[in-house]
Amino acid sequence: MSHRIDRRTSLKWMTTGAIAGLGAGRSFGAGFDPDAPDRWAGRHDRVWLSGDVWANPMEDWCLRDGGAECLSTGGGRSVHSLTHQITSNKPFRMMVDVVRAESGKNDGGAGFRIGLRSELNEHRSNCFVTKGLRAGWLGDTLVLGPKSTPLKEGADMQHLPLLLEGKPEGDKCRLTLTARSLGTGKLLATLEQVVSADEILGNVSLAHNLASASTKGRGYGQAGARYRFHHWKMKGEGFTVTPEHQFGPILWTMYSLSDSRSDEGFVMKLSALTGPMGKKDSKEVELLVKRGGGWSSLGKSELDPDAWVATFRIATGMPPRPFPTGWCIVSNSRVAGRHLMNGPGRSGRIRSAVR
Repeated sequence: MSHRIDRRTSLKWMTTGAIAGLGAGRSFGAGFDPDAPDRWAGRHDRVWLSGDVWANPMEDWCLRDGGAECLSTGGGRSVHSLTHQITSNKPFRMMVDVVRAESGKNDGGAGFRIGLRSELNEHRSNCFVTKGLRAGWLGDTLVLGPKSTPLKEGADMQHLPLLLEGKPEGDKCRLTLTARSLGTGKLLATLEQVVSADEILGNVSLAHNLASASTKGRGYGQAGARYRFHHWKMKGEGFTVTPEHQFGPILWTMYSLSDSRSDEGFVMKLSALTGPMGKKDSKEVELLVKRGGGWSSLGKSELDPDAWVATFRIATGMPPRPFPTGWCIVSNSRVAGRHLMNGPGRSGRIRSAVR
């Protein structure tokens, strides 16, 4: 059974619920741009999710049917936003559509976790923090911190859209978690909790089996459920948004430059490593250098699907000439949007477009 919906349908039912007077008179979709690009919709199925998030661990997640799906039934799995962190006690909103992909005896639920902060409180180190304030769907209830409330009868127990809002109240923050019916926008449950402002600061994440303890390995023996997340959106003054925090699809590069003591002159060997791509993603990678204010191609290479690495060997020839300090790698996948990554030298960069 398919539970896919597009982002316009998702926002439409959210608005319908508010117009019908179901709730406090404002919709889930209020403040979210219905035409804003969805980070996962329309992307090819693959292991690596996208450059604006970090999956814990990467191998337990995949893109499937336009959403981020966990492959493990164990606890402690999460997807952190790399570009959005809550840094102040100001209004914020997050929404996501949660689909139960597989039921399990020990269903740990799914939803959000906020206030994820390491001692460094740096977006990368925060990604490995597992303790934070939970807000989500657990069985037939909504949970927010230590509180819970039952969902109304008739709720679709396979697909549930969630909205989490935060509003400052002095030195505290009032959190509100709301769930509505997918088809009608009918209010199914709402839950509020007032917490100290300090409890909300740090990374935000999607939490998988949020009521279960973290387990090693794939966790198949845990008999938990598996979930898929669609249309994750974040907005509000409480967020600091830093697009430069994106990581991928080209994750790392390594290179060497040596004198071959032959007619080849100096030789540069370069490896570009990406996240695990999908069968339909382009495997072609191109290396370019900057000369005279423009970019010139030095050749193309295919990604090795066993290692997700593309390799290049470039000779300067004899007599030796200076090798340009700026270089660029392009990975094409017939979609808009490019990833830029600095290479050696101020003018060097790596860029990639993947779906």
